[in-house]
Amino acid sequence: MKKFMEILLISALAIILTVGSAFAIVATTTDAYMDLIRKGSGASVQFSYDNIGVYGEKSEDGTGGKSSHATTTARSSYSVKIEIDGEWVLNEYGGDWFSAFCLENSQMAGDSDIELADPSSLPGRTEAAWLMDNFLDDSLANRDGALQVAIWEVINDHNDDHNYNLDEGNFALIAESDLKLTPEVNTDVNQLNDSELRKLYATEYKWLRYVRDGKTDRGGLWDDARLDAALADRGTLLGKADMENLFATDLYKNELKYRGYLDRTRNPWTEEQLASKLAESGKLTREELDALYNDPNTGHLDISTLSDAQLAEVEAKIPVYNEKIRKSNEKKIVAQAQARQIAGGYLTELSVLAPEEFAAFDADSLYQVALTTTKQDFIVNIGGLGGDAKAPEPATMFLLGSGLAGLVVLRRKFAKKG
Repeated sequence: MKKFMEILLISALAIILTVGSAFAIVATTTDAYMDLIRKGSGASVQFSYDNIGVYGEKSEDGTGGKSSHATTTARSSYSVKIEIDGEWVLNEYGGDWFSAFCLENSQMAGDSDIELADPSSLPGRTEAAWLMDNFLDDSLANRDGALQVAIWEVINDHNDDHNYNLDEGNFALIAESDLKLTPEVNTDVNQLNDSELRKLYATEYKWLRYVRDGKTDRGGLWDDARLDAALADRGTLLGKADMENLFATDLYKNELKYRGYLDRTRNPWTEEQLASKLAESGKLTREELDALYNDPNTGHLDISTLSDAQLAEVEAKIPVYNEKIRKSNEKKIVAQAQARQIAGGYLTELSVLAPEEFAAFDADSLYQVALTTTKQDFIVNIGGLGGDAKAPEPATMFLLGSGLAGLVVLRRKFAKKG
């Protein structure tokens, strides 16, 4: 009986180790990498923030923070993959994708080396995990954006009492009256400026960039012949030369900037530096760059030089563009109102939690913080999104191996006794 109980006890331990591996993660690691993709985006939500709230005090007296404005899309969640020691971490469904939201409102997102940390080790991250845990599944139209807003609020304005206000503090939604809406273009075709003309010919500009970069897609290589055909199919009456001049400062802004470095008074570039940069970009010869740089009309299209047919084409584009802008602005206003209402509801539910209820939430077992050095930090739902398994998660394999090894040792031990 005693022998049987020993077998039962140690077998149970081995099973616990094996089963527990399904929930194991690496609490902190310096050898990890994160890949990410952004989910489909919708209308934008605008907010203000103070860098002091994100990064802490900039100096000993607490000064040096910078108030700024920024925008985020109303569907702001990401899917991420995390690699540790060359192996993809697997979620509970055997896949390698996880849900994630931004933790910093002033950093660009991107693939990056990361360190993983427990949410409880950083202020506001446990609250961010709680919000994600309770409201991620409620991701109808604009709700991902509202969840992102709520997460930024608890990070920037973290407090132990969970009292949050989206209208004040280090992070705040911009009032509807202060929204930065896209302006419509002038309805008088003869008064259009270059910037407005560029907006009307955005598609043609895209094709010019394709030719500039030698882009290849299903239709083959984008070259001058293909561009001419595309312009003819579209019925664009402005000539290629007109559009190249109109968009010159956009198409070759980096090269023009480099050329300007030769003429600056502080730390001017050498000819060798410019030549190296031009060779690296491969878009313009030095002679072509000088012609653009020295031409006072670069980036300008004189409306008065257009034919009646060309003017009629431009004029026909104006109401189409302006209607598109009106609809876009309406979406921004609606998204802003929805984010304020929905995120406010999420934060209210957090604020009414009793301290013991919040303390019972074990964020560290369900979520991790992906810390980067130069890019966006993320809160990651290690529960996962599902999918086919591709590679073993290191901690899981270690615990699984430990459990199986325990069983092997047990069998040898009792075989020897027998």
